[in-house]
Amino acid sequence: MPLLEALAAIREVVVSKVIDFLLDKLALSDFLQFPTEKEVQEMIEKLKEELKAIRAVLDDAEERQLKEQSVKIWLTNLQNLAYDVEDVLDEFETDICKFNFMMERRGSSSKRPKLIPDSFNVFMFHRDMMSKIKDLTTKLKELEPQKHQLQFKVIGSERPKRLDERLHPTSMEIECHVYGRDKDKQTVLDLLLKSDNEGNFVIPIVGMGGIGKTTLAQLVYNDASIRKHFDLKAWVCVSDDFDVRRITKEILPSITSKPCNDDLNTLQEKLKRELEEKKFLIVLDDVWNENYHNWTILQSPFLTKTKGSKVIVTTRNHGVSSTMGAFHAHSLEVCQMMLACLYLLNMHWEQGTLEDIQT
Repeated sequence: MPLLEALAAIREVVVSKVIDFLLDKLALSDFLQFPTEKEVQEMIEKLKEELKAIRAVLDDAEERQLKEQSVKIWLTNLQNLAYDVEDVLDEFETDICKFNFMMERRGSSSKRPKLIPDSFNVFMFHRDMMSKIKDLTTKLKELEPQKHQLQFKVIGSERPKRLDERLHPTSMEIECHVYGRDKDKQTVLDLLLKSDNEGNFVIPIVGMGGIGKTTLAQLVYNDASIRKHFDLKAWVCVSDDFDVRRITKEILPSITSKPCNDDLNTLQEKLKRELEEKKFLIVLDDVWNENYHNWTILQSPFLTKTKGSKVIVTTRNHGVSSTMGAFHAHSLEVCQMMLACLYLLNMHWEQGTLEDIQT
């Protein structure tokens, strides 16, 4: 691949993928289940519509950024604002996760509980949410005049299809080597091989879409040291639908090499027997679930686990790792190689020598 194309692809990762990530977060988060006021829900919908409108023209903008300085500036402003949106949504999700955890601890199974814990001020939460989302939506609207002036084309009428509508990634490695992830791989391997702390039973790999979470999990899963360390391994692509029966049904044949089509209770009893007195590694790829009750049911066969057993979770959302009781999440950032390429791109852009970059 020519270097110019590689640099353009890197730019897409840090702009397009962030917008996709935010839209997925808004569509799948607990915002819609939380007992928010109608006005708050309407403001969330307005934010979603602004992001969708921007996403519709983003492919065209990214193709033009290498040749048009004004487009590059617009994308940079958008990128900065997108990160602000992500920070705000993460803040709200953390508060909602705390609220849901308190309700679970109180034994509530209702999605819209009538009794709100005194320590959670819903009025202040609503007011803070309204203020920040309104401010972000206003700033997104401020990008519209320049967007219209640049006359971006809508490439495709829909967002890229979600993972569950495509082939799911498997445990098999695709790339023979992934540059810039050696340190990340070693960090995760150390958590798997050197730490038997109960708090590190679940090891989340967290990062935005397209940054390489699944690839890193594949590299770790197939490492020779992992094959020697664990008695049993299983890989399941979870995606949007956190169906406990389906996930359990996929874990069991990975371990026993036998097909199964039982009810959930029977499946979990069989899985529990297979895991007893064995050190296991289970990878749950692309998890979105923040429902503590669902996770509690799924992990019930794991509770008699042998010391040193681990579960790797890849997710875009830090709220998922909190739901699963993880003490620490490994955050996957844009690697140094990507940053170096972006620096090189900016340097040549400023010097007017962008066309001189060759393969």
